[in-house]
Amino acid sequence: MKKYICNAWVIVLILFFSCSVDRSPIEEAKKLFDDGEPIKAYETVKAFHNVHPNDGEALFYLGRYLHFIQYDTGKRVYNEIVSDSIIDYLDQSVAITDTIGNAFYYIGVEYGVRGHYAFFEGDTIKVKKGFSLGREKGGYPNWLLEFANNIFLSCDSNAILFTGGDAEANTLWYLQAVKGIRRDVSVLPLGLLSFPPFVKFIKKGIDGFFRAVPITMNDTEIDSFAYRYFDKDIAVLEVSSAMKDKYSLDDDYIMKWSLNPEYVFDGKEIITPGTGILLNILSNNNWERPAYFTLASMPNLRASMDDYLHLEGLCYRIMPIDVNDNRIDVDFTASLIMDTAHIKYYPQLREHYMPRCSMVMSVYTGLLVQVYKYYKEHDIPQKAQETAVFIKQYLDIGVLEFPASIREAIDSM
Repeated sequence: MKKYICNAWVIVLILFFSCSVDRSPIEEAKKLFDDGEPIKAYETVKAFHNVHPNDGEALFYLGRYLHFIQYDTGKRVYNEIVSDSIIDYLDQSVAITDTIGNAFYYIGVEYGVRGHYAFFEGDTIKVKKGFSLGREKGGYPNWLLEFANNIFLSCDSNAILFTGGDAEANTLWYLQAVKGIRRDVSVLPLGLLSFPPFVKFIKKGIDGFFRAVPITMNDTEIDSFAYRYFDKDIAVLEVSSAMKDKYSLDDDYIMKWSLNPEYVFDGKEIITPGTGILLNILSNNNWERPAYFTLASMPNLRASMDDYLHLEGLCYRIMPIDVNDNRIDVDFTASLIMDTAHIKYYPQLREHYMPRCSMVMSVYTGLLVQVYKYYKEHDIPQKAQETAVFIKQYLDIGVLEFPASIREAIDSM
């Protein structure tokens, strides 16, 4: 009996000292990071980690901040030794506690970095290894790969696909590189179009593995392409004869629109190099391959093409005409999402939630809300009712906290 009492007190003491750990350095590091001081944030967490080496949260932030310092400050450079350290921190974090969803997210991101730098080397074995490990360690869960596959299902053959950030690009590349799915599509993250090594790579591609895109700039021009100040820029895009015939356009028709500034830096409005690369690709493609933006791509990096983007499933197809009178392919979008085989893994968000990217899954519901409104406005009550039932039965199941506008729309159905 005395032995059990003694053991109970040991447990109580362990719990007491665990709970009494001063965690203010972690909060201080978060504030430093938010204030634009990532190196100081990393050093603050490192000091805490030296005293508490088995703290899972501290290990996560060490990996998170080191990743940011390496790739998001100064010149973006891949260093495998640093990458090993980032992965080691994150591996330790999830080994201690599997409740930090973003630790899994950054594991996927770091292996994605390894994968796309291996692209530059033309090393397909290393590409496959990087993305495979990202998957094996939980960085690309089933629901996210399913989302990526649904993006591919939204694209016609031989598409040029401009995507959002790590979550989209890495899962699409995983499906292509490891599973051999849809290698006819060129997957181009918008953020990387301002990164010369990536632009040089997509210009040449890898036969049968990564399809190249048409870029006329040489390597020297790509290297010298720079951020520039916005100055009432106008974009112009020629339209092929085939497209003019298809849409009954005049022989002298061209696309011409105003660019908007993409960022504000030190009070100055900026246009990124990536916008010039994007327009170069579209111009040289001459409408031969269908081109899309993913729905979750960054709106400010779409070259201000909103008037020419037609919503089809999880993508916007780039059109040669203004589509404001016909913004969405309703039937295609509904048939894609309302096929339960395409959202089989959606409920798994509960078990493998990653805050940095999980909210992208609200795209399904947001799209079907648009579909529902279309059917209501066009007096198609049966389809409107079917859409409302589907949303409530398969999507509004307590997995995500939807944006207020979507929540209000669902509650009013």
